[in-house]
Amino acid sequence: MIRVTHKSIAGLALLALSAFLSTARADSLAIEGLEYKNVRLLGLDGQTLKVQISGRTQSVDLARLSKLEVDELPQLAKARQALDNNQPERAATLFDEALRVLPARKQFLKPYLQVQRVRALDATGKFDQAVRGFLTLALSHPQPYFLEAMPKNVSGSEAQRKQVLQRIDFVLKSTRNKRTQRVLKDLAESIRKGETKPASKNGNGNVTNRTTASTGTTRTGPASAQVRARPSRYHRVIQGIQATINDGNYDKAQELIDKMYQQAEAPVPALTFLTAQALAGKGRHMDAAIAFLRVVILWPDSPNATGALIGAGRSFQALGDNRTALTLWTEAKDKAQDPQTRNRIDALLKSISAE
Repeated sequence: MIRVTHKSIAGLALLALSAFLSTARADSLAIEGLEYKNVRLLGLDGQTLKVQISGRTQSVDLARLSKLEVDELPQLAKARQALDNNQPERAATLFDEALRVLPARKQFLKPYLQVQRVRALDATGKFDQAVRGFLTLALSHPQPYFLEAMPKNVSGSEAQRKQVLQRIDFVLKSTRNKRTQRVLKDLAESIRKGETKPASKNGNGNVTNRTTASTGTTRTGPASAQVRARPSRYHRVIQGIQATINDGNYDKAQELIDKMYQQAEAPVPALTFLTAQALAGKGRHMDAAIAFLRVVILWPDSPNATGALIGAGRSFQALGDNRTALTLWTEAKDKAQDPQTRNRIDALLKSISAE
């Protein structure tokens, strides 16, 4: 006779739960067309994805990845379907949604999703939005896979192109990576020539670039308009987070920021600026610099744009890069509206000149 005890029942329950979780949270991918199911995604190192396949840890170059499906992100499969149906605009929306709901334990996938979003935007002719997304990638991930997402569908009026060129020039001044500089110069040159090379999807559902004619028009990304038009419904909360940062409680501030991101119509530009401050407070100066510059690139009309330039300069100064700090603070001084801010920037510029 089999004797059933509470202990054995608990053990069976744990085994059943473990089996359920491993099935329910099964991710899959395809490497150069060869598909693997029930894989475990471990992390991203540069452009190398660390995965566990059949109990063995392997490294996969993102350039070889022809498909990726994540159980918690059904948007990826839907985006692939949208691309197969020649609906890149819907795919871009789905990638946006995936980025918003990306679980904390899968945050390492963010740059991969950003690449897919940039390429989908490029395929729709939303050149301005595609370039903004690409520039943030170029700053934080200078590996070839990410830089190859450079938008090709040049479009828009002369004034719009000039604005895009100004953003590219700004990022060029902010990076010392030779590969990134070369790609950005190529992008700027293609804009000046007015080349039209729209992106298209390949057979794997990923978006790639090819040369062809285009009549697409540039549309200004919605984020900037939202910054100007959205009522300050979260003003007090933002002030509270800022006070928490000023008190030096950076971990608590980040918790509050993460919570705010879950709210409807969260003020993303302000939260990005607060995140940059928290990172700087914790001594993560390179991450802080990238976050500050993200504010400047994505939301140049944000009320925090000048402060972001100042903060980015401080971060680069902490990293020992006074040359970039000077460039950023000079830009901030040109952008500053009030005398008090300009005087503060003058003091920063003099502090480096005196060294």
